[in-house]
Parts: sequence; structure tokens; C-alpha cells
Amino acid sequence: MLLNALKSFSMIDSNTILDSVKYVVDNSGHVKINTDMIKDHTDAVIGKGIHWEDVAPIKIPELDKEKKIAFFVVFNALNFSYWGKPKWTIEYKGKEYDGCWGMLGALSRSIEEKQQLFDSASLKHLSEDKLNQILRGNTEIPLFKERLQLLNEIGKIVNEKYGGKFSGLLDAADNDAFRLLELLTEFPCFNDYIEFKGKQVFFYKKVQLAVCDLSKFCQGNLKNINHLTAAADYKIPQILRKYRILEYSEALANKIDKKIEINPGSNQEIEIRANTVWAVELMKQAINDPNVTATDIDHYLWIQGQKKEESDKPYHRTRTIFY
Repeated sequence: MLLNALKSFSMIDSNTILDSVKYVVDNSGHVKINTDMIKDHTDAVIGKGIHWEDVAPIKIPELDKEKKIAFFVVFNALNFSYWGKPKWTIEYKGKEYDGCWGMLGALSRSIEEKQQLFDSASLKHLSEDKLNQILRGNTEIPLFKERLQLLNEIGKIVNEKYGGKFSGLLDAADNDAFRLLELLTEFPCFNDYIEFKGKQVFFYKKVQLAVCDLSKFCQGNLKNINHLTAAADYKIPQILRKYRILEYSEALANKIDKKIEINPGSNQEIEIRANTVWAVELMKQAINDPNVTATDIDHYLWIQGQKKEESDKPYHRTRTIFY
């Protein structure tokens, strides 16, 4: 009865995101897209069809379907804001990992240590000490208390709305990517939108990545999965700037290059994220191949961004739970 009540057509689609970011692009004062540079970097994407799993140094744990769904919800919920001095790093199987690989390693380590995490009750009642043990590393991970709060919220919502079953999310989504996205945005940590000059702008970075992972690893191809947009984080704009597709005002470029924090929700931050999403959309249009999606381009750019070079300029620094 509960699941039937939750089934409905999604009110969110790719246009919800793209129309909102286009408004920002058209009204940006700090960031612009150099469309002349787009074609120079589209040919490299064609035929790649890669996913982050293809380059992951850590194998995704073997879990039953229920726990696997919980794993990818938790992983994507926690996959944000790793930068700092010193940078949070964990040790797993004799090697050190940071960033998203550090999070993948920490969660994989917790499974091997038989720590209860991937069920609604454990998340709802997760304590500070327990999470600290799971995420232990060389230093405390940034936004630790916010991470604990969002995991508690996930456990509470899954318990109350889906009878404690993460699989209830997929059942209620009716095999549709945007319906699943909409359901996941009921979790505050996934509800990634902001107001810009009086209009709402939707980014949905983490939740789109969660939907991609759930489609790939847990459900098979969801309907409309090919219509998701780029995930606006701090690595994609960094590589787009390197490719000279994104151009910044002198003031913004200086701030980024000097590693000065940019406030979340500021015009500068919103413009970086919106122009990132739109630039990837323009790349997709330039490629003009139905088999190449914005997500494919996003994954390709993100993987390119992992190849660090001495000449690389910094990524922008914004402390937020959304990326």
C-alpha cells in the first residue's frame, strides 16, 4: 500500500536542471563559456563509455541487493568536501587513499570489520564514536558532524517511509531515473538547489551520481537514465578551465588560484557550477551522438581531472555538503 501510494510520475526531468542553470549562464558576471574551445575536446570522449568503477583502485564490495542499495546511497551521500590541510587520508590494505577513493576504502573497510552501517536502523542510531571509527584516518574528515547528521536522517527517512528497506526506494521509483532522483531529494543531503537572482537553480550533483550507481549496480538500466546532466562539483570545472572552456573573471581566477574559500550560495559559486553543467551540455550537443550522454562526458572529465600535473591550477574551494 505504501509503495503504491508513492508511485507517480516524476515532476523533475533534465529540463528542470538545464533550464534553471541556463538562466544563471545568461546572467553570469564572473564565469563564461568559450564555445570555440568545445570542439577541441569532444572527439576524445566519443566511444569511451567509462564509469568511475573502471578506474577505481578499490573493488566494490560484494553485498546482497538490499545492502548494495544502502551502500551506494551512503557512499554518494558522504562523497563530498575532502579538501583541507592536511588532507583526510585513510589506510586500507596497506595503501593510503584520499578523496572519494578514501571514502570507498573506509566503507569497504567497515564491511570487512563487520561494522553495522548499511541498514536503516544502524544509520538512524549511528553515534559519533561509531562514525569516527568508520572514517578514521590521519585527521578528522571535514564536516564530520554534518556527515553524522545526514546519515541519521537517511536512516530515519528509510525507516519511516520505506519500512526500513532501501529497496523500497527502487520499488517506488517505478524503474524511472528521474522518479528515483525525486524520491532521493526527500533526503536533505541530496536536495541540492539554491536561489540565484530570485530564481531556483537545481544542481542535484550527488543524487544524480547516486541514481547512476543504483542503475548500474542494483537495478539494470533505469528509464531516462541517459537524460541526467553533469554533476557540478569542484573537479569538473577545474578540468574545463584547464581546457579553456570555462573562463573566469580576473577577481574570481585570483581567488581560486590563491585557494581563498568561495562562500556556498554566493553568485561566484553558483556561476561556476551552472556554467559547468551547461558546458557539458554543449559538449554533448557538439558530439551529437545519442550513445554519448552528459553523464559519459562528466565521468570522462572527472577521470581526466584525477591525472594531476604540476601546471594544474587549483580547483575552487567551497565548504558544502553538496560536493
